[in-house]
Amino acid sequence: MTFRFGPFELDAAGQVLLRDGRPMPLTPKALRTLVVLVERRGRLVTKDELMKEVWPDTFVEEANVTQHVSVLRKILSDAAGDGRQWIETFPKRGYRFVGPVDVLTADSGAPAAVSRQSDSPMPAAPAHHLPSKRAALGLVGGGVLLLAIGLAYFVGSMRQSVASAELAVLPLRVLGPDSAEPSHLGVGIADAIVTRLANVESIRVRPTSAILAFDTPNVDPSEAGRRLRVNHVLTGTVQQVSDTYRFNLQLVRTADGVPVWGRSLEVDRRNLFSLEDQVAADIVGALALRISRSERARIGRQYTRSSDAYEEYLEGRALLANYSDSNVRQAMEHFERALRIDPQYVLAEAGLATASGIFSIRFAYEREALDWGKRAEMHANAALARDPTLGEAHLALASAAGTMFRGFDWPTVIREANEALRLNPNLDVAHSALARAFYHIGVLDASEDESRRAEDISGGTNVEVRRVHLYNKFLSGQFQEARSLAESLLQRTDAPVVRQYLGLAAFYTGDRERARQVLGAVVRSDGRPDSRSQASLAGLLAAGGARDAAERTIKGVLDGGYMDHHVAYSLGAAEAQLGHPPAAVKWLRTAARTGFPCYPWFARDSLLDPLRDNPEFQTFLGELRRANDAARARHAR
Repeated sequence: MTFRFGPFELDAAGQVLLRDGRPMPLTPKALRTLVVLVERRGRLVTKDELMKEVWPDTFVEEANVTQHVSVLRKILSDAAGDGRQWIETFPKRGYRFVGPVDVLTADSGAPAAVSRQSDSPMPAAPAHHLPSKRAALGLVGGGVLLLAIGLAYFVGSMRQSVASAELAVLPLRVLGPDSAEPSHLGVGIADAIVTRLANVESIRVRPTSAILAFDTPNVDPSEAGRRLRVNHVLTGTVQQVSDTYRFNLQLVRTADGVPVWGRSLEVDRRNLFSLEDQVAADIVGALALRISRSERARIGRQYTRSSDAYEEYLEGRALLANYSDSNVRQAMEHFERALRIDPQYVLAEAGLATASGIFSIRFAYEREALDWGKRAEMHANAALARDPTLGEAHLALASAAGTMFRGFDWPTVIREANEALRLNPNLDVAHSALARAFYHIGVLDASEDESRRAEDISGGTNVEVRRVHLYNKFLSGQFQEARSLAESLLQRTDAPVVRQYLGLAAFYTGDRERARQVLGAVVRSDGRPDSRSQASLAGLLAAGGARDAAERTIKGVLDGGYMDHHVAYSLGAAEAQLGHPPAAVKWLRTAARTGFPCYPWFARDSLLDPLRDNPEFQTFLGELRRANDAARARHAR
């Protein structure tokens, strides 16, 4: 519904509060608080009700509610310009929205009813719940053509309907001695085919991250199929000669290595869409698998008609598949160029959003982390506005919600990742996003389940999937396994957080000297010490009796200016080891309030043992346990 009160209009579904037609800036939590109050206008809403509605999976204190209501009251009063108070306070109990409210219908905008008291400020986010007015454009001919070829096997060689199939699309081998040869095409086109096939629930297709290990010459398709646990492999070569692409493709049966289908094609780069009608017909005919009408529509959808934009997108996807600081930066540049060529290219928009979210949480620092998180959300909302049925766009929004910019909004991460999986069941990173949210809120069994699902789809090859799996093992107390996973993952990524995990795992397995060496050496891309690792180091120094060094390290972290829930937790652990219970509990409460209410870890961590008999810590731990019980019940499967 849309609510109108005073000079304001609140679209509850679209999450936007307008004043005289202009959006009012509010944080998501303040907006949600306002929605709850306005929907229950005219009656008292207790603080407990607000905490359950606005922070369903996060431990918060009453002060959070008070702060958000105070912000709402001031913004509404200032914007209205008449000093009117829209929110009434009931001391120690809660709040009530007061004032006349018109309830508008979604279609006509005409008042449907009038009730007393309304409110609901919401940030100016694009209304991604509305379908795009443009038809989404599809992949250009090269990628779609290869998709059709890969799918044609199921009719051409089997001539019968089957319930499901397992397939891997290996990177095409790029031929040609010229150093300017489009090396990204091999992975990029395979990625485009994988993306299309992943929209079909009855096709289990390995994600791009799983096939990167086979981006080498002379790959044995049958061996690759066995390692990837699929029954068929699409493989081949591509060569660009002037403006023509030459493809040689084979579909190989894993069991015996026999090619069951093959084709050679030449495609004019400037006229890729000349084959589009034929390709669409081939896809419909080839899918002898039992698929729904909506799945048919998704795999045949065209996303761009620009071959230049398509090639930029392919290169960005190839770089993002195995991320590092440099790769993510370059991937974003390619997505941006694709959007400059075709501003309506929704896949490039979603790719840019996902890359920005990854960069915000893995490589950005201090203020940069907020800026990249903001960019991630902006591009995710733009992608959803163009195509709300695109699973990758919902995944991009989940990625944005899990950044510092959005205050690590785990309920939104969970909601959007689940929606992404509903639309595209083969998105391994969506399962990983769920696992990340679940371990932060302390639901470790659900996190482990999602990690297993992500690992099963990716075959253990995706860097982010492996990272989440690693930390899940750490929080569960499986320190030796976490240490082994960290050492292995460091061969594939330069993300500072993986070195931090290695240092912590070394400490909890008894290798304290190694732990101090590792944590002390972790730096960001600009050469500065990593704040998370330094905060962890402070606790280890204090635990080893190096009090002066621990105090200096804590001061250095605070002077550095970067703060998130993991830094706050580590500072709490350090203060616990230094014998400062009030300071320790203060930092631990901050960690829980800002995104890490992980009760199992608070209860397990030996660095917090000096606090176990402290009454204030016991009270806090009891609050965390109750919140964790509620979260576990909510997310039980």
